Amino acid sequence: MYLESIDAIKYVFDSSDIAEFCAFTKGFRTDEKCLQDYALRLVGIIKADKDFLKNIDFFTYVGNYQNAKTNYSLKLAESISSATNIPLKNIIEKTSPSKEVKFLPPQTRKQEIENTFNITQNIKGAKICIIDDVLATGATISTVAGLLKNVGAQKVYAGIVCLNNAF
Repeated sequence: MYLESIDAIKYVFDSSDIAEFCAFTKGFRTDEKCLQDYALRLVGIIKADKDFLKNIDFFTYVGNYQNAKTNYSLKLAESISSATNIPLKNIIEKTSPSKEVKFLPPQTRKQEIENTFNITQNIKGAKICIIDDVLATGATISTVAGLLKNVGAQKVYAGIVCLNNAF
C-alpha cells in the first residue's frame, strides 16, 4: 500500500459517491466558487476533529512543475489555512516534470516520481498536513510524505477533497 507514510487522512468524500465525484471534477477546475465550497467542507471536517486540528503546525501542498496557475491544491490550501488560522508554507518543490501517474501501471507510479521533489525548509519535528484535491493513486502524496519524514517531520497528515475508494 502506498500510504504507509501518512499518519492520518481527512477527506470530504470518496470516489464511490459518483454524483459527488462528477460534480467536483466538473466544477473545481473552472469554477472558483466550487473550489471554495469544497475547501470549506474540508475545513469543517478538519475543525470537527479537535485532536487532528491541534496537532497541525502548518499546511502545505504539492507544487506543480512551473505551473502555479493550475495548482488547485495550492488554492485549496490557501483557503483552508485562512479559515483555520494555521500557517501555510510552500516547502515542497517539484524539481522536474513527471508523467501523470494515474495513467501508469501501479508498479511504475512511484518509480516515475521518485527524485522529482525537494523539501526547501528545515521541518525537523514539525507536524504537517498536506492539502490535495484528489488522491487518485496515492503515489505522489506517499512519496512526498516519505520525503518529509526522511528529513525530520514528526507527523504527516493529509487533507483531501476526493479520496479514491481503493484506499
